[in-house]
Amino acid sequence: MACADCFRGNIHEGQPKGEVGNVHGLDTYISRPPKGTQSRGIVVIIPDAFGWKFGNNRLLADNYAEKGDFTVYLPDFMNDIIPFFYYCNPGKTFPVVKGFFEQLRKDEGATQPIGAAGFCWGGKHVVLLSHGHEIDGKPLLDAGFTAHPSMLSIPSDIQKIQRPVSFALAAKDDQISPAKADKVKAIVEALPSPATGEAYVIPGTGHGFAVRADLTKDDVAAQAARAEDQGVDWFNKHF
Repeated sequence: MACADCFRGNIHEGQPKGEVGNVHGLDTYISRPPKGTQSRGIVVIIPDAFGWKFGNNRLLADNYAEKGDFTVYLPDFMNDIIPFFYYCNPGKTFPVVKGFFEQLRKDEGATQPIGAAGFCWGGKHVVLLSHGHEIDGKPLLDAGFTAHPSMLSIPSDIQKIQRPVSFALAAKDDQISPAKADKVKAIVEALPSPATGEAYVIPGTGHGFAVRADLTKDDVAAQAARAEDQGVDWFNKHF
C-alpha cells in the first residue's frame, strides 16, 4: 500500500531540456546525452505517484542523461493518477511496464544495456523486473536502481531478485522500517552474481527525498544528490 508521503513534497525549479515522443506505444519524455556524446545505454525512469508529466521527474531524467551519458525514457505507465490506488495498483500496471521493456529489448535494447530507475511506486516495478523476466533468452533488465520504494513485500520480493539492484532507502519511511531496511541490505548483498546488489540508508531522510526534496536546504539537496549519484554510478558499473 502506498502512503500519504507518496503525495507530498516540493516542486523543483528548472526547465526540462528533453522532448516528448511516442516510444513503443506510450507517451514518453525523452532526455538524451549532451550533444556529440554517444549514449552508454538506456535508463527507463519508472516514477513516483506524480507521474511522467511532473517537472521534478523530467529534471531527474535530464540529470541522469547528462551525468551518465544515458538515453533516458520517462514513459506514461499510469492509467490515471485519480483514483491512483485503483488504476495504478502494480497488479494492473506491471504488465504494461513489462511489455514496454520487452519491446525495448527487442528494438534499441538489443545492442545496448537497459537499466530501470524506480522511485516510490516505480520502485516496486524495478524490483519485479529484476525477478528474471526475459524475452528471446535475454533479460529485460541489466541493472536496476530504486530510491524509497513502496509496496514491497519484504523479504519475498527481495529474495526473488536475479538482476543487480541498488537501493537508496530513507532513514524514516512508513514503507520500509529500519528493521526491513536491514533485511533488504543483508539479502541483496548476499545474492550470488550477477544478482549481487547494494543497499544504503541515507541518514536524515524521509520518503520521497530523491525526487521531492526541498533543494533550498543544503543538507536536503545533498541527500537527493547522493541518491542520484548512487543510481548513475550503479548503471555505469553494470553497463
